[in-house]
Amino acid sequence: MMILLNNDGGERHSEWRESLNAVLPDHMIYDYPDIPDRSLIEYAVVWNHPKGDLRRYPNLKAVLSMGAGTEHFDLDPTPPLAPIYRMIDPVMAEDMALYALYWIIHTQRHFDVYRAQQAERIWDRLPQVEAKNVQVVILGLGAIGSYIAERIARNGYTVSGWSRHTKSLNSVTSLTGEATLIKALGQADIVINCLPLNRYTRGFWGRDKFSALKNGATFVNMARGPLVDNQALMQSLDNGPLGLAVLDVFDTEPLEDRSALWGHPKIKITPHMSGMTNPQSAGRLIGSYIQMIENGETPPYPYKRAP
Repeated sequence: MMILLNNDGGERHSEWRESLNAVLPDHMIYDYPDIPDRSLIEYAVVWNHPKGDLRRYPNLKAVLSMGAGTEHFDLDPTPPLAPIYRMIDPVMAEDMALYALYWIIHTQRHFDVYRAQQAERIWDRLPQVEAKNVQVVILGLGAIGSYIAERIARNGYTVSGWSRHTKSLNSVTSLTGEATLIKALGQADIVINCLPLNRYTRGFWGRDKFSALKNGATFVNMARGPLVDNQALMQSLDNGPLGLAVLDVFDTEPLEDRSALWGHPKIKITPHMSGMTNPQSAGRLIGSYIQMIENGETPPYPYKRAP
């Protein structure tokens, strides 16, 4: 059995190969584009693979994505005919939940203020807000967003989650509908964006959404950069109501040197590290999916193309 491996140009292929070999020792793994015979490829383990190429493998049984995002499949005009399975790694989901939790605590406990006070040698304790009185709204309740929502709720925060369809989650209030969202944004202390990127959500965060926020709210984008209109974001930071923006993802990555986002005093930037895929844990997971398919079983998280 042969496996095609392509992580957007070869990044960390040696680690992926090592991880996959550990669970699939009898399988041959070929790095794209060095494929001796496309007819022998039965599985493709890919991320951001060239559009249309996966139609060229006549015996392809399944495509295993190296990540949770699906925009590269959504934008492919000639997607593979074989079924596609998303990779929802519990290790990555936990990393993303902790990233979100960090910024919630950062906001709740006024750590920016205390850092500024330290520079001025000021000793001044600010009023402490209880976790249950901190309103957190999460947009996007897919596998990752749902995990983050429940993880935050377990830490005592009041959590609501907005999605297209009603979800049943532990200690999380499920919200749907545009009017409901606008109302929730006006009550939220912290808003965490976990929406997928597709033709419906591109530019989702525009002037209307930012203007609906509660005064002084914190906005955390850990999904995809093109979901946010950066001009609207900057205007909301400069003129209100947005108090702080935490950005982990951008339209262009790495973020360009000339971007005004770098120097804005109300923006915190991290280099797309909120939930980095770990080749060791993710490779073991993908290997288990391949074994499931070989045993006639169906792996979890099948990809469904956005309508």
